[in-house]
Amino acid sequence: MVPPTATRSSAASPVGSPASPVSMPDAAAGFRSSSRSRDVGDATAFARVAGALLAWDIHRGAGFRIIEAPARARVGATFIARAPFLPVTSRCEVVSIVDEPDRKGFTYRTLPGHPLEGEETFAVELRDGRTTLTVSERSRPARLITKLPGARWVQGRINNRYLEVAASIARGD
Repeated sequence: MVPPTATRSSAASPVGSPASPVSMPDAAAGFRSSSRSRDVGDATAFARVAGALLAWDIHRGAGFRIIEAPARARVGATFIARAPFLPVTSRCEVVSIVDEPDRKGFTYRTLPGHPLEGEETFAVELRDGRTTLTVSERSRPARLITKLPGARWVQGRINNRYLEVAASIARGD
């Protein structure tokens, strides 16, 4: 098993939007960025992982209960899900999609009521015969629960869980 590669960067670093970046305020406004990637399998895993990502199965596998979402991610779609271990409902809007032969994914931004304010990008890439999932986010606390100590740790744990689920899907588990 290949462990995830976690890269933390300053809030001034851009989030890698699959199609076109969403304009977000910088560190001065309290936004922080992070990006985590994992090699999840060989080239044969690409279509399986990309399909699961776009059908919200990676979110489901990470423990989110999908309340509202289209069958596949699409620009303008609302995604509402219940967090796996917190009394929190996440509301997001898909703002970009990428559908290229070797890169698939989407970016969503949070909507009012979400515990964070910001955006998150999920990108599955096929490069040099390997399939990689990258989860990048830029956010700041929007509710008291995300201002508490440990909230960033929880966010990182959820992002790591996405990577674990993608690796499991790539293996055919």
